[in-house]
Amino acid sequence: MSVDDSPERMQRLRTKVAREQTRSASKEIVEMVNYIVFLGVFLAATFYDRNDNSYATRTTYVSQLQDKPLARSSAFRSFYTMSSVRDLHDYLQGPFYDAVYRAQSFDGDTTFPPGMLYNGRGFLAGYGRIVGAIRIGQSRVDGSTCTGTLARVPSLFPVQPHDDCYPELTATTESVAPFGAPNGSVYTARTTVPSEPYFVTRSARVYGSPRYVIEIPSMERVGVCDAATTKQGCPVFDQLASLATHKFVDIATRAFFIDLTTYNPNTDEQTTVRLMVEMTKGGGFAPQVECMSYRLYRNHTSSDMVRLGLEFLVLLLVAVQLRHELHLLRRMKWAYLAMVANVAHLFSLIVFGPLMALRVMCYVHLPSPTAIDLDAFTNFRSSIWYYALADAITSFTFFLSWLKLFKFLAFLPLFAPLTKTVTKALKQVAGLILIFGVALMGSALSFTMAFGLDAENYKTVADSCLGLLKILQGELEFEELHSSNRVLGPLFFVIFVTLMFFVILNMFIVVISDAYVETKGELELMHAMHIDTLPRQMMHHLVYVRVSRLAPPLYSFRSLERLVQAPMVRAAAGAPVRPRVRHAQHGVGSSTRAGDVPQDARDDRRRACEDRALREIEMP
Repeated sequence: MSVDDSPERMQRLRTKVAREQTRSASKEIVEMVNYIVFLGVFLAATFYDRNDNSYATRTTYVSQLQDKPLARSSAFRSFYTMSSVRDLHDYLQGPFYDAVYRAQSFDGDTTFPPGMLYNGRGFLAGYGRIVGAIRIGQSRVDGSTCTGTLARVPSLFPVQPHDDCYPELTATTESVAPFGAPNGSVYTARTTVPSEPYFVTRSARVYGSPRYVIEIPSMERVGVCDAATTKQGCPVFDQLASLATHKFVDIATRAFFIDLTTYNPNTDEQTTVRLMVEMTKGGGFAPQVECMSYRLYRNHTSSDMVRLGLEFLVLLLVAVQLRHELHLLRRMKWAYLAMVANVAHLFSLIVFGPLMALRVMCYVHLPSPTAIDLDAFTNFRSSIWYYALADAITSFTFFLSWLKLFKFLAFLPLFAPLTKTVTKALKQVAGLILIFGVALMGSALSFTMAFGLDAENYKTVADSCLGLLKILQGELEFEELHSSNRVLGPLFFVIFVTLMFFVILNMFIVVISDAYVETKGELELMHAMHIDTLPRQMMHHLVYVRVSRLAPPLYSFRSLERLVQAPMVRAAAGAPVRPRVRHAQHGVGSSTRAGDVPQDARDDRRRACEDRALREIEMP
């Protein structure tokens, strides 16, 4: 039986396919337009009235408080490079006092001429008014019995048992006992510690709010203090000097903090500054600076109302899209999760929940402007930390939201090979990433054991991971490794570079290359079989068809998958890949490429494939 005896069958199939393509193209366009509108509103709400003021403020404060040299040091020492308790006290009485109380962070004029155009008392860098008092605090530990072998030698430690060992700071080892020279009771612990976000140092140690606190005013007494020369009659300077006299920092100290908050009326931003020095039980200093600047009181101007309206519009769009995505997830189940773009978009919508919770926490912990006491430390750290964490989540949400654009770019012929190649190679790339992580962790452990004693980049496992990633980026640290160990340094370096560059990296290239070749072949086959017409349909709708309703569509990708899979099934069954059918006025003629399969067998297979395609298209 020839293929010319079923014109109705062929016409029905063409009609169904054309209708399905039209419907799919229309829904893809609607979703694309809706998502672009959402991204535009999200972008406007997030970057509305955002500028580089915060960066300028942080740069100024860090340069004034961290980089100024110590006066009494024989070599160059600053806050960032100090290495002893003496350096710490020199810093408090030198660069810190000069920057905050002697106008050295602006013009150095200690007469403080009146007028808003000049640097005033209680200002940092001329622009930042210090809000409330400055808090100096520390966290310390109680002594415990030493368990080492040499600690029980009487000639080394005459007093036995030796109870002068001070462990790491934990909830059980934290001290609340009075201390301080000469009588051991100069400084006492606070009975209640305010709730503050934990501070994580570069060594991954975690510290809460300081237990021992001293609050100093933000300015010296007017007309009494000679801050320019002798520093006589300056109670703040005397307090800073007494910290050295009464041994505020000793062997039991684990963390030393200086906290202050400034307000810049020009930018309407609050800035929290924390100067922190970590002292481990192994000795040594680890200074670091945290400076964060945000506009916390942000809902009181007409411009703020516009931004607030955009934020509520974003939340409304998020709620609508989340409802739509959950509906698709219930209907498509695992087929929905098989697309990376869908998973990324769904996760980016869910993340808006914790994001809004952090915004609420920021406002809850924000001090009331009428309740600010200029003689006491005003805690803005909680609010500003929640705000910073919300910004970090927003940045991650932005990254996930833009990933879904690759789904729409896949409909363009220029980007289709790229997006389809990435999708096809995803599973193999995920496996290679796992192998890369295992190799990196194993190398980090080896490098830490071999070079952690005297190489800064490899002193901990986390530092080793970062140091090895620098090597992969081309920042070679061979000299540091070689100076640390002349044998293991070159050996481990060569092994790591060979493993990562010549094995794993080339495996990545091979996987991507194979996926690209396979994708290119599939695209050519789809083009030859005339099943790549969805982009053309979308362009036709965009140019010639007026989309009247831009509501979130409720659809699945099953129709598009059927259009792609049905011809594939036909080709697998042995039927001609691209049948040529010619319609006549009173009949249907056909011409097919000759092959090894008999004509009757090809006709039977073709009718079977047509029936199967019709059943798939008519499926609900």
